[in-house]
Amino acid sequence: RESIVLPPVRLNQSITQINVTMPDAVTSWKVKAVVASKEELYTVPLHGTVAVLNPIFSSTLTPPFLTLFDEVVVPTLLENTLDDWLRNVSVVLNPGSTLGIECVERPCPEVKEQLLGDIPPRGHGMARWRMKALDVGEALLNTTVIVGMPRFREESTLQMPLVVGPPGTPHVQISRGVANIPGFKVAA
Repeated sequence: RESIVLPPVRLNQSITQINVTMPDAVTSWKVKAVVASKEELYTVPLHGTVAVLNPIFSSTLTPPFLTLFDEVVVPTLLENTLDDWLRNVSVVLNPGSTLGIECVERPCPEVKEQLLGDIPPRGHGMARWRMKALDVGEALLNTTVIVGMPRFREESTLQMPLVVGPPGTPHVQISRGVANIPGFKVAA
């Protein structure tokens, strides 16, 4: 079980709202407040839970394997989780040296950034990228989503490993034999 302790807030009068920054993207928290005066100490549990969500989720959908010099077009999908508009949304892709990246819809020579504009409440957006395998090895790919209003920035790494293999036909060794398992005889 995880706990967070927030710094104390000094109050001179009664309040109904305290804004806090929560440390997680998708989690439910039980909240308990400790109220102290010079004379007494109170613990007050909040009934129910507080759900914490990022205003936007992103996912760059890549294949798990490319061969050296392969080229594919991949999307970065964005989902607005709020009941409000997200304004001035842009996506930046930061590849390692294994991949070359170009924007599909319009040129993006240096910084691989695409401005998507506004995403409606509970709506979706998409950026498309042309990806080329430049070197053999495990590929690194980081995505940054920047939202103008409300101000928000999400940075994520590739969820599924992407490996770039050498060109040519893969060499697969096949062996045949007999597997002896007590009670069974299987030819392989």
